Amino acid sequence: MGSRPLLSFDAGFDEEPHLQVVQELLRQMFAVPRGHMKSKPFIDHIYHFGLVDERIWFRNYQIVYPPNEKDDLAKIDLAEVGPRFVLFPIRVFGGSFGGKTLYKNPEYITPTAMRVMTKRRGGSKYESRKGDEKRRAKHMEDHAGAEEDELDDVFA
Repeated sequence: MGSRPLLSFDAGFDEEPHLQVVQELLRQMFAVPRGHMKSKPFIDHIYHFGLVDERIWFRNYQIVYPPNEKDDLAKIDLAEVGPRFVLFPIRVFGGSFGGKTLYKNPEYITPTAMRVMTKRRGGSKYESRKGDEKRRAKHMEDHAGAEEDELDDVFA
């Protein structure tokens, strides 16, 4: 409690301007100011922010020191302790909760658009089924005059 985390960012945060803004926002949210009165003078965990598929993956690691060898940095190990979550940036605004849009994610599909696509798929299934019914009715009309088989009622 009160220890400062070490923040680790993927190299991809330096490539795009909107990711540089996101990196600074994450740094301001998760970093504990140096010399804060309630912080401890040591670092015992690492927050890692990685970029995969246009998403930001957060992972929390604990630094595990071997017993009786706290000075040997080569024997330090990391253990993931959680929590783990994924952030999917949609928009970056110029101001707090609004203002000019600095970045808009082109891959994001709104829930309304997803519902519309689902309904359209359902509508096409309906149209396909109705077309099948019409083709079957036409086929039955075309073959209605076929002669009856005298053995149809043998097993009835």
